[in-house]
Amino acid sequence: QEGELKYKLHYNNGAVIRPGIYTLRSQAVLTSYTIENVEVPAVERQTLEYTVPFGSAKIEYKFTSPPERKGRRCWIYPVDEQGKHAKRSSKAKKCDGSEITLARGRYYVHIWKYLGEFEETYFDVITGQTAVVSIQQK
Repeated sequence: QEGELKYKLHYNNGAVIRPGIYTLRSQAVLTSYTIENVEVPAVERQTLEYTVPFGSAKIEYKFTSPPERKGRRCWIYPVDEQGKHAKRSSKAKKCDGSEITLARGRYYVHIWKYLGEFEETYFDVITGQTAVVSIQQK
């Protein structure tokens, strides 16, 4: 509230919050978002629900010749409006077509070098949709 941290809430747990105008914020690498002007009115016992701008991606390697290694890891970097990769990436993710939850935005996939050489891969996540992403071997 007004730039000052007032409450930390877990998404499954409620809390008693004083009436006022707040900003909801998550700063996790792949699920960061901000929702401004959240009004908590002076009403007893209520539930406030907000939709966070999440979508997902199913990322999968496409091989011209399958590698000996079985793992299908990759790292995902958010990309800003100027095209710069974030300094922090995700932890290694399974890139075997499993669904990965991400905040709305643009991303870069850093491949696992032990699987070979691949085309640079960027993709966009749209709220409520699933992006199907293929990492193509050169």
